[in-house]
Amino acid sequence: MKLGASRRVVATISVALLVTVGCGKEMSLFVERHVITVGTFDGLTIGMSRAATFAAARQLGATTVSAIPCAGFEHVRELPTLSGLEGIRINDEKSYVDIYFLDGHVTKIVSSPVVDFVTRVSIGDKEDAARKELDVLLRSVSDLRASTIVRHDGDDTLHLTALSSDDERKFKSHDCWSFEVTSIKPAGAIYDITFNKAGLTMIIYRRARIRAE
Repeated sequence: MKLGASRRVVATISVALLVTVGCGKEMSLFVERHVITVGTFDGLTIGMSRAATFAAARQLGATTVSAIPCAGFEHVRELPTLSGLEGIRINDEKSYVDIYFLDGHVTKIVSSPVVDFVTRVSIGDKEDAARKELDVLLRSVSDLRASTIVRHDGDDTLHLTALSSDDERKFKSHDCWSFEVTSIKPAGAIYDITFNKAGLTMIIYRRARIRAE
């Protein structure tokens, strides 16, 4: 499959991760990475609809897409805005509390059987109020961590080869997705895609590459 010829990357960030895998000649494995916010990349065009994007992913060779968190942060004491997040996990080494958001409010809270800290966040709280409470909590308890999560609602993994008449609802159940194309050499490629109401807003592409030093 020749993917490079059709690419037009307007906004990119490239990084390299070096890992020795030597055999005979010294070889190195590194990751090609692009962030696309304008234009077209591998048949995916910024602004295209969710249905068109998933159809393009299937055309590339993807068989499934999986929901992923739309923003990531770990081990922080300064929380970002919670707007746009599906959920956030607060945890220590033994316990956790998962807080889910929808339409600017806390909609669900799930926790481990025993929790060693108090969140003071309730269902129905506005995102801003929940953020203030969580910020106080993270500042006051030193061993807590925070990370983003997604709702596991049965629509967090879609099989592109067996989509149903309920596709549009499923496509809209999450804003951020990831899929893999295994046919891209040498070890496949990962595409992370982000949507808003208008359509596709960002593509993050990662592919392992091997070269002789």
